[in-house]
Amino acid sequence: MISAVIILEFEQNGFAEYVKTIDRILAKSGSTHEILIIANGTGNFIRSCLLGMQELHDRLRVFEFRLRCSKADCMRAITKETQGDWLLISGSQQELSEESIRKLISKAKTPADVIIPWRRKRRVRLPNQIYSRIFNWMVDRLTRNDFHDISCSVKLCRSAILEDLTLFGDVLLFLPIFAATKGYKIIEIPVEGSLIEPRGRFFFSPKEFLTRVIEVFALFFHTRFSSMPLRFFSAVGALFSFAGLIMLFVLFIQRFFFDILIGNRPSLFIALLLMILGFLVSSAGLLGEIIVYFNRRSRKG
Repeated sequence: MISAVIILEFEQNGFAEYVKTIDRILAKSGSTHEILIIANGTGNFIRSCLLGMQELHDRLRVFEFRLRCSKADCMRAITKETQGDWLLISGSQQELSEESIRKLISKAKTPADVIIPWRRKRRVRLPNQIYSRIFNWMVDRLTRNDFHDISCSVKLCRSAILEDLTLFGDVLLFLPIFAATKGYKIIEIPVEGSLIEPRGRFFFSPKEFLTRVIEVFALFFHTRFSSMPLRFFSAVGALFSFAGLIMLFVLFIQRFFFDILIGNRPSLFIALLLMILGFLVSSAGLLGEIIVYFNRRSRKG
């Protein structure tokens, strides 16, 4: 059985048709299925869409969050309600053609845990292409994964693996990376013929792109240093402290060899501030290491 989980965060034109498209594709695949819609702060909009989805009443369930929360919180809440062995996770916009979605679903019988699409020959506007390439490049470099199209929100995964993953932020995008860090098998499927963007629509707004950049750096820390935070914070703290020491050394040379007064110079206070900041950042890493240690002990107990 396949459970299609669609997270609705914005009022999207044609959303009811997209849901019916997913239902039609799943019905033709020969597998029993259900569709779960999470109205994440869009309760009024989804209620207006339900009239156009009446024929799906026996396969459709809708869950509403009155206040918008993260996609990770949505997935944690909805995982307990799904009945399928596989989850087809998607945002509210159709990013793949029907043929591409069918191709993705057909791979559910392969020995894999997560199946993700790689959109080839995307017919999108130039700003979106640039945003997408920068985003995928950052994720590739910081997480050391070779995924080509992590920015696509459509993913197919086994429902059982979600219980083993620590999710946060935009889980629709980062789910393969979370799974890869746990050793699960990821398959990337090249798909053709992604849909043309709606006219005038910018898929990545500057605010959304900045939010994603912040989440990428959070993901970098989570995948590389969550079990050893002292290494990360001590490196950052040492960088600040080293910069402060260099500045103090220069001031020392100027004072004792060139007789230049430094008591009222801003650089002296900046150097001292950098050294204090370096000490505080390193202390935060030590505190994180203690928290990780006690969390491991509590899990073993």
